[in-house]
Amino acid sequence: MLQPIISILLAAIALPAFAAHPETFASEDSLRLKALPRALTFDPSKGNLKATSDDGFILHANKNTDLYSFVDSSFYVHQVPMATFPAGEQFILSARLRPEAKALFDGGALLLYTDSSNWAKLLVERMDDGRIMLGSSLITDRVTDDSYHRAVNAPAVYVKVARSGNIFGFYFSEDGKKWQILRTFRYRRPQGLRIGFYAQSPKGEGMDLHITDVKFRAEAFRDFYSGE
Repeated sequence: MLQPIISILLAAIALPAFAAHPETFASEDSLRLKALPRALTFDPSKGNLKATSDDGFILHANKNTDLYSFVDSSFYVHQVPMATFPAGEQFILSARLRPEAKALFDGGALLLYTDSSNWAKLLVERMDDGRIMLGSSLITDRVTDDSYHRAVNAPAVYVKVARSGNIFGFYFSEDGKKWQILRTFRYRRPQGLRIGFYAQSPKGEGMDLHITDVKFRAEAFRDFYSGE
């Protein structure tokens, strides 16, 4: 009887070591991807998420979800499922986003997030004419700018955010290889900064955002125009 007991004890001792390895796993409020250095944390009250591969997952937004501050500060909403992790002073994060956008403003974004009053996003969303648009916003103390960059001529697009010290940049690509710059900016509330993704469905019945090809490097970009 001694050998089975020893085997059980050895298995129990080995369990914590598994958690230390960057294997893909998901729970109700977190997701660990091999592609990322830390687990994504998540609020399950606004949606749900499901791992699909070592570098991808589906983020579902419930209806009436949005992250938005109108340009004159007359309207503000912060009700959105986001999956984020702590960021450093230099990084390059990219992914392929494919929103199952059916209703107006259904979409998803690459997100920089400090708190409910300070964030930045590179958003892929459905417009009122049915087109899928790339736009970005930088929100500081709930004061925003909004930039509508271009239409996306495919169901999915690659997006990227890169940081080198105080310089941030948003980029996009059609194939994940050739990157084009959309904007640069200074993020003025970087203390406690988290980065990741969110999905929204402010006027629809809910939406799935397919996030794949997630890549991360804890290094500064060398090429300003490509973010690489």
